[in-house]
Amino acid sequence: MNFEEYNILGSIIDNTWGKSNYDNPESFKIICKIVEENKLSCTCMTVVNLLNRSDMQKEADKAYSQLDKACNENLKEIKKQFKSSAGRALKTKELGHDKSVELISMSGYSPKGTALVRCVYNFEVK
Repeated sequence: MNFEEYNILGSIIDNTWGKSNYDNPESFKIICKIVEENKLSCTCMTVVNLLNRSDMQKEADKAYSQLDKACNENLKEIKKQFKSSAGRALKTKELGHDKSVELISMSGYSPKGTALVRCVYNFEVK
């Protein structure tokens, strides 16, 4: 990729100043960034309400599948916009991903809680 193509990709993935990349920005967020030469990182996050502690893994697994779907849709949209702006297709190869669950609030007196489910997807771009 040359400098102009990096500039095009950077402007496509920029989601600041009112540019949202998902329909429900209150509980869901996707942040993509160029982390180094030929590497793109997409961080997908969602807030999950837990009804009880025993359901935490089940709710996290459902959130992971939603995050996978959202990341794929976001990547398709990035590729579509890149092709229309740069005049060529953007090739990507997934290098791996990291998943995590962060407990935001949980009380010893109530079984309810809130968790942040996060997936970081790393891609090689050409």
